[in-house]
Amino acid sequence: MRQILILPCLLAVSFFTVSTAFADGDKDAKKPDPKEKAATDKLLSSSSFMGRLVRVEGAQKYITVQVSIPVAVPNGANLGNSFALLQLQQQMATQRNPMQRQLLQLQMLQLAASGAGGYSFRQINKNIDLQAVDDLKVRTLQLPADFDEKGRPKRHTSKELQELKGDPKLPGYTSDFDSLKPDQIVKVYLAKKKEAPKPAVKEKPKEKDKDGDKKDMAAEERAEISMVVILREPQK
Repeated sequence: MRQILILPCLLAVSFFTVSTAFADGDKDAKKPDPKEKAATDKLLSSSSFMGRLVRVEGAQKYITVQVSIPVAVPNGANLGNSFALLQLQQQMATQRNPMQRQLLQLQMLQLAASGAGGYSFRQINKNIDLQAVDDLKVRTLQLPADFDEKGRPKRHTSKELQELKGDPKLPGYTSDFDSLKPDQIVKVYLAKKKEAPKPAVKEKPKEKDKDGDKKDMAAEERAEISMVVILREPQK
């Protein structure tokens, strides 16, 4: 009789242990990769970056851009020479010049490819939500095709090109938010962050159970962009 009672208990304990292990595994799987987060933070600390447009939300004026981020992972080889790679990473973290950052990133990729740093890079695709500022500028490098009355491609005069360009200091030609669509290759320019005034009285945190508050909090988490340049239209 005791053996009959012990068997269900053992089965219950085993089931609980396995279930707990799977639950712990799910928690670990949901934990963000710190290296991926660091790489994303570096990207958002730059002045601009390129990616593929995957979503356009016209009502709330935000977009989602997919970027390819290199993440360094140890490969177990030549770890004694990893100091050179660490120096490049430190220089890249403090470098504000976009051109110099690209050169440092190229050196890191070359060093990783040779295996000299004991690290290799894996490319990960990351979707980044971006909020447009009120006076967002949209530009395009490719003018839409224009045809004359006979259906032949129309050539713009220099005066027409100047009018289409608008501000000569900006890249490409004038466009608008409605021209943005998925699968375009774009370059986004991040808006300069404004220092928020310190409140005299500590405000209570917003409640998370209201849909309106959730939307407000989600918008606050998005990095703001001041300009989008359409580099290439979707390939048909």
